[in-house]
Amino acid sequence: MPLRAAGPSLKDIQKLCDEAGLDSHGTKKDLSDRLEKHKEENSCDGYLLNRSMIAATEDETKQNAKNAFEQTLNHEAIEVRAERGNIYVGNLRGLNMGEELRTIKEKIAGQDAKIAQQGATITEQGTKITEQGAEIALLNRDVSTLKLAAQDYIRVRNRFISTFKRDKAKEFNQLDLNIIDSSNVSAHHGDARVDARLFEGIGSRNDRWAFQELYGLHPADIAGIGM
Repeated sequence: MPLRAAGPSLKDIQKLCDEAGLDSHGTKKDLSDRLEKHKEENSCDGYLLNRSMIAATEDETKQNAKNAFEQTLNHEAIEVRAERGNIYVGNLRGLNMGEELRTIKEKIAGQDAKIAQQGATITEQGTKITEQGAEIALLNRDVSTLKLAAQDYIRVRNRFISTFKRDKAKEFNQLDLNIIDSSNVSAHHGDARVDARLFEGIGSRNDRWAFQELYGLHPADIAGIGM
């Protein structure tokens, strides 16, 4: 079984630190990180651009490209360019191409940021729509209950007038008797949907046991039943 390479020793790394003018005290990991940071801070990207012939085989194409790079290094001027705090070295065409690539990367990064922001906005809007949907559902339930209550109240008031005509004025007809009979249903018979609302909000009733005895359900259970 072949032995794995042990890598540079602590002394080797300390020597590299000394040569780079860095502090050579610390653990092996600390010194390695120090060297890596120094390398990042004191290095630059190189860009070469040239044209080479495509050959019959891949190896020949690679060799043609290698020869073209050597000719570029030997015959074209190499320039140093500072762009946005970074140093780049290469021939003029390569530096121009490198700048175009960096611009494209920045545009892509900007688009990614916009997409992420739009995604967050869409998520927030979805949450608002869900909340508004819940509010609308509650409003629809309240409107339905109010309609029921209003209809019952109108029947009770009709009953009041017809009862007055029957008992006090002694002048009534069959329509008054029908109104009194139908209104008695609203006045003396239960309506679980409307009555459940009597146990909600400020000033609500607290004898929920009576409602459960009457209807066999808790008032909160009635609220979950579609109106």
